[in-house]
Amino acid sequence: MHFDFHVRLAKLDATDVDAVVLVPGSNLRYFTGLVFVPTERPIVALYRPGRHELSIVLPDFEVPRLYQESELTWQVFPWSDSEGFATAFGRAVEELDLAGARMGVDDLNVRLFEWLTLAEVDPTLQLVPAGKMLLETRVIKTRREIDCIRQAVYSTETALANVLSWIEPGMSERSVAAHLAEEIIAQGCQGLSFDPLVLSGPRTLLPHALPSERKIQAEELLLFDCGGTLEGYRADVARTYYLGQPDDELVQAYEAVSEANLAARSAAAPGVPCSEVDHAARQVLEEAGHGESFFHRTGHALGLDIHEPPQIAAAESRRLEAGMVFTVEPAVYLPQRGGIRLEDVVAVTANGAETLSHLPHDFALTLC
Repeated sequence: MHFDFHVRLAKLDATDVDAVVLVPGSNLRYFTGLVFVPTERPIVALYRPGRHELSIVLPDFEVPRLYQESELTWQVFPWSDSEGFATAFGRAVEELDLAGARMGVDDLNVRLFEWLTLAEVDPTLQLVPAGKMLLETRVIKTRREIDCIRQAVYSTETALANVLSWIEPGMSERSVAAHLAEEIIAQGCQGLSFDPLVLSGPRTLLPHALPSERKIQAEELLLFDCGGTLEGYRADVARTYYLGQPDDELVQAYEAVSEANLAARSAAAPGVPCSEVDHAARQVLEEAGHGESFFHRTGHALGLDIHEPPQIAAAESRRLEAGMVFTVEPAVYLPQRGGIRLEDVVAVTANGAETLSHLPHDFALTLC
């Protein structure tokens, strides 16, 4: 999947800074296509708005990779372990005539020691947070970006469906999660949005708990929350099942969550405040008697990060726009029974919204 990074960088030309500072993370990937894992060796890319100039300070052994993996033109300031990052960054400031410059720093990804080093190299630099501004340029997704998310969702759901046919009682949450991760990659995803969550029984009450060695048992709840990535774009899908035949109380709660999920997705359209989408889900659960059992937001936008703005929450007044992609994940948490969460992915279109996930909301699950 090809992305035009020149077009993306041009979004920064109206920025009121002399240089934008990018470090390894989703913003560096979005604007340049470069994917580096943060280590103790800093990497800093500099973009000069209006000048269309890119520079990068990085370890010398990463330079060949830069030339192989980037289509952009760079002015490179390599540094060795004996020289150190600060010296190379100081050289970049001098050669690029940035002394006293106003620098917009990706503060959502830069680490404290990196920020302090930038400030110490040249105290005349004016470092200002720019992370929120950078995220704003990514809120509206292009067709290609949405296609990546759509395919990642499809592969994730296929993987989960395959795992459901494989599970047997007595397997641990951790072993099922490991198999699910392998299956997501086998279905064509290039990575994981996050380590899959597989939670059973009372542990379904813990929204973000990690899988444990607890054995999956019949006649209890089983919750999955998972996603794969394609070109860095993330899927995020959750389903909850009952291993056997659920009683009336659980069926009523599950149906309420499913109806809340549908109500929120149906409410989504350009111009609709995010808070109204949240309210649509919350109202269904309140009318079903489960309002107090739903204690988190209804969803969040996603893209290169699993949580992006805007939030689908009561306090979010921002209005939806075509090209936004977000999750809808209402839930009910019953203290004596467990948690039920259903999460789907929605893309806002010119006239409404499209649900990118299609795995059915089936509750009862018969194990092998």
